[in-house]
Amino acid sequence: AQAVPLKEGDVITAGLTEFRVAVKAALEPAPAVGKTATMGAKEDAAAGFMTNFLAGIAQNIGPDRLPEFPGFKTEKRLKVGGMGEVFLAREAVGDRKVVIKVIKPQGAKASKKQITLFWREMEVTQNLRHKNIVEFVKSGLADDVFFFVMEYCSEGSFADLARKSGGTLSVKAAIPPFLQALEGLNFAHGKEVVHRDLKPDNILLGRDAGELGAKV
Repeated sequence: AQAVPLKEGDVITAGLTEFRVAVKAALEPAPAVGKTATMGAKEDAAAGFMTNFLAGIAQNIGPDRLPEFPGFKTEKRLKVGGMGEVFLAREAVGDRKVVIKVIKPQGAKASKKQITLFWREMEVTQNLRHKNIVEFVKSGLADDVFFFVMEYCSEGSFADLARKSGGTLSVKAAIPPFLQALEGLNFAHGKEVVHRDLKPDNILLGRDAGELGAKV
């Protein structure tokens, strides 16, 4: 096989799997792995390091691997959608629970359309501050992945509440959170923002001073 020089940002494709090359300094090279006796010690160690490095990447890729975000401890994956993934995490300082949403790349990197839609959603969310709208916490970039952090609503969604009651809610139980969701929507409409995907799964529920409250 012919040797090919690699540089930062190159993409290696093997079937449906893609590796992106990132150059990082190693304090100590990993032991050589299965090399011929004709190679020098320096070349042998370098080749072993790259072999183990790529093998480590392959082992970590999969649905059970949780991404890491600076300043947060990722606990579990909550949802996978067409545009992104949602994770439950805790702040490293303060231990508050939050939700982290990331772009779900198509191929080696996120498309321009994905990035545009993601940043639009982030900008809209961070400019809406209301007790019945999910609070925006911060945004960032980690390992070439865009993410933003939002308030965690511990009681699930309006749809979850209905499912716990056998699929339907009484008028008495449904009206308070429904009216609270309308308060949030009314505030957003006053800022010339339209939700466009309002449904029971997207009306979230949390507790404020022990009282159940709805947020959009």
